[in-house]
Amino acid sequence: MGSPNANMPVWRGIPFILFICVAMVATLLLIERTNSVVTVNSKDTSILDEKVRVYYSEQSADRQRLLGSYLDPKTAPQGFGPFYNALVAEIVCPWLVRVGNVNDGGKWTCNPWALPENCVIYSLGVGPDITFELEIFKVSEERCKIYSFDPDPKKGQRLVDLGSEQFTFTPLLIATETNEALNRKTVADIMKQFGHTFIDFLKVDIEGKYCTFYLRYS
Repeated sequence: MGSPNANMPVWRGIPFILFICVAMVATLLLIERTNSVVTVNSKDTSILDEKVRVYYSEQSADRQRLLGSYLDPKTAPQGFGPFYNALVAEIVCPWLVRVGNVNDGGKWTCNPWALPENCVIYSLGVGPDITFELEIFKVSEERCKIYSFDPDPKKGQRLVDLGSEQFTFTPLLIATETNEALNRKTVADIMKQFGHTFIDFLKVDIEGKYCTFYLRYS
């Protein structure tokens, strides 16, 4: 008496073999297609980045001209609308966070975790809220030294009271020209005073002085 398997037609196993072959081919095609999509997307992103760069570059001269006219009292428009329209964001940051108070004291910051070791932070204008200075120090894992400046000594006293060598407060007014007698200094002269050649992070919060500051360093 023969084995039952011996009498089984050979063709019965063909569908299973075909299924395995089709599944393998489909898997390989899917992998190849996925890789192709990634490659195309990467290429498209590179092309898009270049297009964005060229687009902003073409607008740069016109934007500088407009900002110059807006900052000139003789040609400045009424209100801040036109001024803010010219201040287009030229950096897209996927790690944008607000450091400090979510109200006026906080500042939008791009990837504060990337601040290097022994980094230098300048905080121009302290005001009644020092949450930015305290939080940027914490977020940077205390590896930065923060130099704060404000013409009102009382506003900076809270930073002095911290008793930390990482916080330095200097009572002076940020100006477009240095005048020792009036306790006014430019950022360039402040950097010379502290022996700095580079600022890793610059925070500017000096009400009424933004225009003169940016004119000086534009």
